[in-house]
Parts: sequence; structure tokens; C-alpha cells
Amino acid sequence: MSPTRQIWQYFKPMQGSLFGAALLGAITLMSSIALMATSGWLISQASQMPPVLTLSVAVVGVRTFALSRGVARYAERLVSHNATFKSLTGIHRAIFDRLELLAPAGLPAFRSGDLLARLVADVDSVQDLPLRVLMPIFSGVLAASFAIGLTAWILPAAGLILFLTLMFAAIVIPAITIKSAAKSEQATAQTRGELVNELIEFYSGNADIIALGQHEVALTRISQIDSSLTKAASKQAYTIGLASGLLTLAQGVAIIASTWAGIVAFKSGQLDGVLLAVLAMIPMAAFESVSNFPSAALALSRVRGSSTRIIEIIEKPLPVIEPAKSAEFSGYPIDLKSISASWFADTHNSADIAIGDIAIGDTAGQDTAGQDIAVQDVTFKLPENTSIGLVGPSGSGKSTIISVLLKFLTPSTGSYQLGGVNSTELTGTEIRKKLILNSPEQHVFATSIVENLKLASAAPETLTDAQIWQVLEKVDLAQWVKSLPNQLETLIGERGSTMSGGQKQRLTLARLFIANPQVWILDEPTEHLDSKLADRILAALVADTVNSSLIVASHRPADTANLDQIFKVSRPK
Repeated sequence: MSPTRQIWQYFKPMQGSLFGAALLGAITLMSSIALMATSGWLISQASQMPPVLTLSVAVVGVRTFALSRGVARYAERLVSHNATFKSLTGIHRAIFDRLELLAPAGLPAFRSGDLLARLVADVDSVQDLPLRVLMPIFSGVLAASFAIGLTAWILPAAGLILFLTLMFAAIVIPAITIKSAAKSEQATAQTRGELVNELIEFYSGNADIIALGQHEVALTRISQIDSSLTKAASKQAYTIGLASGLLTLAQGVAIIASTWAGIVAFKSGQLDGVLLAVLAMIPMAAFESVSNFPSAALALSRVRGSSTRIIEIIEKPLPVIEPAKSAEFSGYPIDLKSISASWFADTHNSADIAIGDIAIGDTAGQDTAGQDIAVQDVTFKLPENTSIGLVGPSGSGKSTIISVLLKFLTPSTGSYQLGGVNSTELTGTEIRKKLILNSPEQHVFATSIVENLKLASAAPETLTDAQIWQVLEKVDLAQWVKSLPNQLETLIGERGSTMSGGQKQRLTLARLFIANPQVWILDEPTEHLDSKLADRILAALVADTVNSSLIVASHRPADTANLDQIFKVSRPK
């Protein structure tokens, strides 16, 4: 099934409303045609100065068609947009549901700016499928058929002329439009995504770009993409202008030819002279029914491109396959046997990137399938209330092992069990209720200190200030927080912009103390901290985990010196 057809499935629940809106659109167009025809007859008939009663029906008809056109247009817009916006909710839900399953390991397949463009611009584009493609075509065909039938009833020759010119406008002009601009329309969505991504990266990393002297290079890149987008938009505008010109030409031909056919019929006595004006005026309104066909053809090309990009998200293979229902498990022991794990080559573009709360800098080699082999033949066992240190240089695979433990990544070989239950029988959500991670890449929210800490509590409403201050003491943040004017209520800015790297590191560690999980997992817990401060905080961590298990991944030997086990992680060959 094509991506466009797949997107249409999300509109199907509202297809009754959309069909009704299309009928209202057809009524609007037919009212315009009837209004023009009735007006033409009324003007011609009135010029002969007949009794007023002769014109009364036509006068009422003009008023009726004028009013019905406005009412039907308003009702059509109301019904169609309501149905479309409700359908877009389903598309948004499908995208976010998939993103939730893809996170964190599957998200780096999409650059952040491009993903934003798919969520906003592309979803906005696919709403054109019913609004600017299917409904205008359906309404236009009905209205055009009505105009042709009415004209043929008055004069068959004029009906044939209108039929031919309308077919040219409805088929040939859109075909020319598609041939001229289809490729650029589909490429525009991709270019738009690239531009959004470049802008986001430029503004989010502006300080570093300036510091490294790459400001002009970045602006040049943005300018080049913007120029490409402008050229595509100009080409589309040219195509739309060409279509509009051809449409006006076809309409002019229809008016002139129908009028000429009417004159010939009048001279031969086959047509009442009053109806001559009717034949001339019907094409003026009839071409409104097909005026949107060229833009519908362009919109269809745009919808195809955007649909493809949306379906790429919805059908993106999941990095982890979840069971329908999680099995019961105790969490102990944690048992890894001959585990090997790989990151697909298309899931990242660099050797060290951040995936959610995990810094993935563990890629070491590639297998023949084009995958980055991160860890190979890893075997260790963590009993209850014990600790283990994952030691190795940066890039050796420590963070990948953590990803496997948290079921962010499925091992390619070997088995991973918790309490004797294979991880394939457990959902990641259930595993992460018992195993909780702290890493340098954890997100700090643009809210208060206390709200950032309450995030870690299973029952935040029961978390007292006294408990929070106790935790802050353990991570050596209490004195700093007390020095702030608003203390716990202090806002810390976007991504903790008002805090140092070490303060943010300790704030996220404080969350782990509050969560008090069954298994504590620490990835580089002393990053951004000096040695003395790191030693004090590690001592507090070890003291608080006497009734829990502790996994520490670090390249600093002192971080794992007092743990029960040491597992050395080496780079796969």
C-alpha cells in the first residue's frame, strides 16, 4: 500500500463527514452556476419589459441561489475542517506512539530538526489530502456535470463545447502541472526538513559555532538550503501561474464558442434569444468547479512527499520488540550470558552521540551486515544486594551494556535474564521500574529545583522538604541551594542553563537517591566533579545502596575501587 493510501486510512473514520462536506461543496458550486444562469435569463427577459409577475420566479431564484451559495460554503468549511482536524489527531497519536517505542535507540535515525518538520509541516501538508485534493475533485466533477447537463438541455452544441473545454481544464491542465512540478513538490518536504534542522542546530549551538570560527560557514549552509527552497517555491509559483493562464484561456474559449453556437442557433430559429445570455454566462461559473484541479494536482504531489516521510516514522523498525504482556519477575539475579550487541549503522552519524539519557560512544567495529559492533561475548552475574563496576576506556561498550540492561537495545546474541526470566518476556517499562539509570546526559527541566527532584518520586505529593534537603546534603548541593533567593523554588532555566555541569550532575544524582530503586545504574557518575567531591558522593552512594544492587560504569578507577565485582569492558576486535 502506498504511503498516501496509508495516510488516508486515518481519515476513514470521518469519511462520512468528509463526503457530506464534499456534497455541500458541490451545492455551493451548483448554486453559483444556477445563479449565473438565472441572472442571465433575468437580465435578458427584463430588457423586453414584460409584466413584473413574469420575472418574480427568477428574482426569487436569484436570491435563493445567492443565499444558498454562502450558507453551503460556510457549512462545507465547518464540516470539512472539523473532520480533518479530528483525523489529524489520529496521525499525531500514531507518530507519538511510534516515537515512544523507538526511544531512545531508534530516534537518532532522524535528525532533530527534520523530525520536528515531519511532526509539524508534513502533518500540516497531509491535511490537504481531503481538503485540497479529494473534496475539490469530487465537488468539481458533480458541479461540472450539472453545468454540462444544463447547457446541453438548452443547446446540445453548446453543451458539447462546454464538455470539451472543461475536460481540457480538468485533465490536461493538471497533467501539465504535475509533469512540471511534481518532483519539486516532493523534494520540497525534504528540503524544508533540512532547513529546520540546520536552523535548530545553528541556534542551539550558536555559542560553540562562533567560538570555533564557523559562524559564516553555518550561515552559508543555511543560505544555500534556503535558496534551494526558494527556487522550488518559485518553480511551483510559475507552474501555478501557467495553470491559471491555461484555465483562463479555456474559459474564454468556452464563453466565445458557446456564444457563437448560440448566435448560430438563434439565427436558425433553434434558440430563444433570451437564452443566449444564459449560454454565455454558464461557463463563467462552470469553470469555478475545475479551477482548483491544478492546485489539487500540486497538493497531491506535496501530500505524497509528506506521507512518505510520516510513514517512515510510523513503520520504522523497532530497536526492541516488546511482549504483549510482561511476565512476573523479581529482578535478581541479573544474568548476562555471552551477550553481543550492535548499533545499526543508520541509527547515528557520529562515533559519540547522545540517545535520550544514555551517551552512546561505544561503537567499535562493523560486521558484514553494516552494523556497529558495540560489545561482544559479555558475561557477568549480579546477585541481590551486590555491586559491580564496568570499567573500560571511552568507547569500549560500557554504555551499550547499560542499554541492554535497561532494554533500550536488544542483544544480537546471548541471553539476558532477570530473576531467571528472559528479558524477551519482559517489557522495558517493567524492567525500568526496578533498574533506574543516572547518566551525564540526563535532562534537566526548565522549572524549579524541587520540581526537578519530585520527578523521581513515585509519590511526589508525599515528598517532604526535609527529605529533599537530606538528599541535597548527600550530593553536596544543600549549601548552594540555601544560598539562592528562592532556594528550592529557584528556576534553573532551559536544560539547567543557570547551573554548572557539576551542579547539574549532582542534581540528577539526587533524583536517584529519591527514587531509591532496586538496582542503581550509574554511568560516569563523577563526570564534571573534582576528585574530593566525587569521592564524598560515591561514599554516600555506596552507603545508600547496602540494601540494593549497584552498577557503576566509569573509566575512573577510583569510582569502582570499593565495589564487590569489577568487570573490564574491552573494545571488540
